[in-house]
Amino acid sequence: MVSVVPLSVHPEYTAAAVRWSIQAWIRESYEPRWWDTMARAHRCTIHDLVPKLFLEHMSRDLAGDAAARCFVAHNGRRPLGMGQLTLLEANDFPGRFARVDGLYVHPEDRSRGVATAIVARCTDETRVRSITSLRAFVEHANGGLFVKLGWRPTGRVLERGASEWALTFDDGAPAADGR
Repeated sequence: MVSVVPLSVHPEYTAAAVRWSIQAWIRESYEPRWWDTMARAHRCTIHDLVPKLFLEHMSRDLAGDAAARCFVAHNGRRPLGMGQLTLLEANDFPGRFARVDGLYVHPEDRSRGVATAIVARCTDETRVRSITSLRAFVEHANGGLFVKLGWRPTGRVLERGASEWALTFDDGAPAADGR
């Protein structure tokens, strides 16, 4: 059985999550120039940058920052995958919204519902906070898993220096502030 909890509940999975971040965001990255630019801006190597950014996000979560959550999927014995949820406000989007990011499932555990469980946990977290609009950015127009879960493509955007497809999930429930 897959359980998805904040990474702060299982800090012993942090090292695996950082390794996965490096693998997913550097080795599998389709826009390495963005990473090189960011590494130079942070005055570090690209292999130091990803753990730094991930640990900053996790530190915000551990410090109680409600705008940052890191989730880990596990089976009670080991971590299976991870995902991040960031609450944001934007000028081009009315009100607050959340972004699902950093979704990664270990290759041995793919096609077993792990990513679905992580995205569902992120969706549940936004409902608790009365946020009904979620975003994700993907490389392929078909949206893959997100479209299967009811997300809808909203067009191409420039995100992180690369053209990506934006998807939005709106569960239709009114936000607590009436938006």
